[in-house]
Amino acid sequence: MLSLVSVNDFGTAISERDRERILERNIQLGNEAKRGRGLGLTIVRRIAAAHEAAVWVEPNQPRGNRFFVRIPVPTPTSTK
Repeated sequence: MLSLVSVNDFGTAISERDRERILERNIQLGNEAKRGRGLGLTIVRRIAAAHEAAVWVEPNQPRGNRFFVRIPVPTPTSTK
């Protein structure tokens, strides 16, 4: 069984070529003043990997992005 968590934003859409790149350490997109260290999505990806989960980004319609985490949920085992 899998659990899927998604977060939508309505900002500037992330280009297809940058969707994997933003999951890397110290990556921030855009030309505006940098805020933070570019670690947030890297941390999410590492925690997800430790739990055999997947993280990815898709475009949100009509604008923005959808961030996903798919987590495997263990099924209970019978004690009989």
